[in-house]
Formats: sequence, C-alpha cells, structure tokens
Amino acid sequence: MPPPVNLLPWRQIQRLKALRFWGVMFAALPLLSLVLLLRGHAARVQGQALSEIYSLADAARLQAFAGRERLLRESLKQQESLQLRLQQRVWTGRWQAGLTALAQALPEDAWLTALRWQGSTLELHGLTARVVTLSALEDALKALPGYRTITAGPVRRDTEGRWAFNYRLEEAPREPGAD
Repeated sequence: MPPPVNLLPWRQIQRLKALRFWGVMFAALPLLSLVLLLRGHAARVQGQALSEIYSLADAARLQAFAGRERLLRESLKQQESLQLRLQQRVWTGRWQAGLTALAQALPEDAWLTALRWQGSTLELHGLTARVVTLSALEDALKALPGYRTITAGPVRRDTEGRWAFNYRLEEAPREPGAD
C-alpha cells in the first residue's frame, strides 16, 4: 500500500485559485460594465458633438448660399438695369435722330409748341404765321424717314392771328435687330 498522501494543501491551493478566479470575475464584471457604460456615454457625447458640428456647418453653408444668392440677385438686377439703360440709350438715340431730322425739315416760319410721344405715335402741335407754310410743313413731314402714317389735325387761328396746327405721326414698324 502506498503511503497516504495529504491532499489538504493541494485542496487549499485549488480553493484559493478558484476563489481568486471567481473573485477576479466578479470584480471584473462591474469594471467591465463601467467601461461599457463610459464607452456608450463617450459615443453619445461624440455623436452630439458631431451632430452640432454638422448643424453648424450646414448653417454656415446655408448662410454662404444665401449670401451668394443675394450677390447673384444683385448682379442680375444690375445687368437688367444696364440692359434697360442701354435700351433707353438706343431708344433716345433713335428719337434724337428723328427729332433732329424733324427740326431740320421744319420750315423757318413754323415753330413747335408741344411734342407728345406715346408708344409709336408722335404728336406735333405748333404755330405758323402763314397758311402757305402748312403745305410746306406737311411735305417736309411726309419726307421724314421712319414714319408710315402722317395725319393732319384741325388747323385754326389763335387770338393773335397765327395758324395753330397739329399732326400725328405713326412710326413705321422696325425689323428685329435693326437697332
């Protein structure tokens, strides 16, 4: 028979090993829970920070777009204003040339008292000292380029013995791109 073996120290060592193992396990469980909780909190804080950064970036981008849109609208208004001014200059130049031609064609003893332009119609009101001047005036108006219809209004004498006349001139239609 073999000699008896005392297993008490071995059991004691095994028991201590088991107690350490389960002690570490039970101690690690709250630490692991704490680590996971802190990691979740950090992820939430990071998500909120990213969300705030994204919202600030979106707001800045929207503000930049609004500023650029405002600049583009102002530029468009300036272009439209410039286009309108250019059209007005062309229109003024066209009428200036027509009125200069009218002034040169006007007989010397006839003078204009009023000019009224509306749409494509030019109305002339004036005075002359002699009736014979009216036929010369009408011939001069018919010779003006750019008018298709010339209508004479009533001719009457004013209180000073001068002849008051009025004419209505319709502008001839222009071809597109003729300006």
